[in-house]
Amino acid sequence: MKTATNCFAFCLLAGALFSGCDKDIPAIPSQVDGLTGYPGKNRVKLEWTIPSDVVSSRIFFNAGEVMNVPVESGSTQTAIVEGLSEGDQTLRVVTLNADGLNSDPKGIVVKVYGDAYTGGLVTRRFLLDQSSIGTTSALLTFNEAAEGETGVWIVYTNTSGVKDSVLMSSSERSISINNINTDLPYYHYSVYKPQTDAIDEFYSSRMNTFEALMFDFEKENWVAQASSYPDWDPSMFPGNAIDNDIDTQWHSNPWNPPSTLPQWLMVDMKREKKINGFYIVQSQTESSSGLAKSFSFEISADASTWTSVYEGDLTTDLIRQGFAFEEQVTARYFRITIFGGQDPNVYWTQIAEIDLYNEIGVSGLNAAIELVNVPLTNAQSPFAYDAVTAWLGKLTGWTHSSNVVISYNYADWGMRPILIGGPAQGLEYVSNGKVYQTLNLEAGDYIFQVDCSHMDAYNTSNDPITVEAYGVAAKANTLPDITGIATASETLGYKTLIPSGYNGHNVIDISFSVSSAGTVTLGWVYNANQDNGFGYCAFTLNGLKLVKVAQLTH
Repeated sequence: MKTATNCFAFCLLAGALFSGCDKDIPAIPSQVDGLTGYPGKNRVKLEWTIPSDVVSSRIFFNAGEVMNVPVESGSTQTAIVEGLSEGDQTLRVVTLNADGLNSDPKGIVVKVYGDAYTGGLVTRRFLLDQSSIGTTSALLTFNEAAEGETGVWIVYTNTSGVKDSVLMSSSERSISINNINTDLPYYHYSVYKPQTDAIDEFYSSRMNTFEALMFDFEKENWVAQASSYPDWDPSMFPGNAIDNDIDTQWHSNPWNPPSTLPQWLMVDMKREKKINGFYIVQSQTESSSGLAKSFSFEISADASTWTSVYEGDLTTDLIRQGFAFEEQVTARYFRITIFGGQDPNVYWTQIAEIDLYNEIGVSGLNAAIELVNVPLTNAQSPFAYDAVTAWLGKLTGWTHSSNVVISYNYADWGMRPILIGGPAQGLEYVSNGKVYQTLNLEAGDYIFQVDCSHMDAYNTSNDPITVEAYGVAAKANTLPDITGIATASETLGYKTLIPSGYNGHNVIDISFSVSSAGTVTLGWVYNANQDNGFGYCAFTLNGLKLVKVAQLTH
């Protein structure tokens, strides 16, 4: 039988036993303190304060990998963890004491950088000034540094024949090297740090600075020659095709004696250049009946042996027309030969501007615009018409003034618009005739293009001009009278329509701006009242087009 005394004694004994066990259980170590991470290339540097009661640490990463870190002397522990994937990485650190017990983990998220980051780095663009490059010295000039760049390394061969290098800081844009052998290749690359505390530097792709000289076209140094030109008329000199002015032109010699096609223009760029393609801008003048068509583009290293790299056709568009090579070429000289014109009856040629381009840049932004088509009603072949006689009609969808009975011919003149008058065709002569259409345009810059063909009996310079005609854009519901086009407040733009040779093309560009959205009327105003000796006068058009202009930046 148990007594109260025995129960008390048992309780005292049990308490003493459990109290002894508590004194023998070791304490777990402390967590790390001040854990900090520093990013690198597929690695991270960790740093923390070492607790006094630990003998080592473990780092857990990559979903199961473990790195053991013994305690070093001092109060701060560092470790570099390799083999991490690019992106945000979570790493955990635990401490261990002498009894092998570990602390609760301490975690940190660190951004890791790798190939994706490196692949997006940009090499600082090299700006060439050929006058600054000597045989043993060079003043190298660059664009401003990109974000994150710390400098640019230039690696070269010095005048003793030894590989050498120099670092230009991110705050600098030029550096002088006075012991460089510029006859041997030299290159540069940009140095980046994605974060100021990153443990690694990252490098952009290497740019061959020696070859970079070939990517800067330096058009201001080009010199042009041509097969022919009027040497007494500077407005037609070969250099006009490379002067960055589309309002000037090279014009082959049409006089004393007149030239014949083909005609060529050759350019010496003074140094070999890397070329991926080229642009040609057609003549912008009203007297541009010599618009080029079929051509070839050739290159040469010595202006003696030539290689053809492109053959094709130009259109009548007056913006720049681009042509790409199948692969990049290197050349000091290039030559464009014009074999035929838009008008087959014209024996000369005209070019307003030529530019080259490569993957780094372009020699000029001449006529570098995008033309967005704005639909017109019944403005291109095949034209719709309403028959008036057996072979003459009236353009469908166009408004005609009361004195314009005929505006379309569908016989042997090409089934296109016609400005005609005269009793030989059973018509009255036309004075102040108007043919137009009205549309709503948004604000912007526009070009109204009128493609002019022949004027009856106007096939040589001695034939009479029997039709006076103007292409017009007006901020109104009709067109101004022919006598007041230049001064009418509603006139937005106009030009004289000039015929080409028979069945040829002479594209007249009428530029105008619309300051605010609203009604605009486009068309032509004309007099067809001068007899050509056959009882009528006529002037034909090939088509009309309206485009909105957007300036390109490359």
